[in-house]
Amino acid sequence: MKLYLDNSFLNRPFDNPEIFQNRLESEILFWILDLIKNGKAILVNSAIIEYENNFNPFPERKIFVKEILKLAKIYQNVDKKNLFGSKEN
Repeated sequence: MKLYLDNSFLNRPFDNPEIFQNRLESEILFWILDLIKNGKAILVNSAIIEYENNFNPFPERKIFVKEILKLAKIYQNVDKKNLFGSKEN
């Protein structure tokens, strides 16, 4: 199973845990990370995730996401085909 996790989800553990949805999504993230570490899921990284994370103004969040992305086995780069769904001429 391949999983692509967006930056908002990857940053969820830093959000207010008093909000049930934040707490639940944080627990789900750590459960998914266990699956990835145990080889039961494959994490997909991308140029977009890295680009967005580079603009994260919170150093601890940025480092946390970078460490997670080190677990990725697949990297999706960005090109015109990816962005527009068509072939280059």
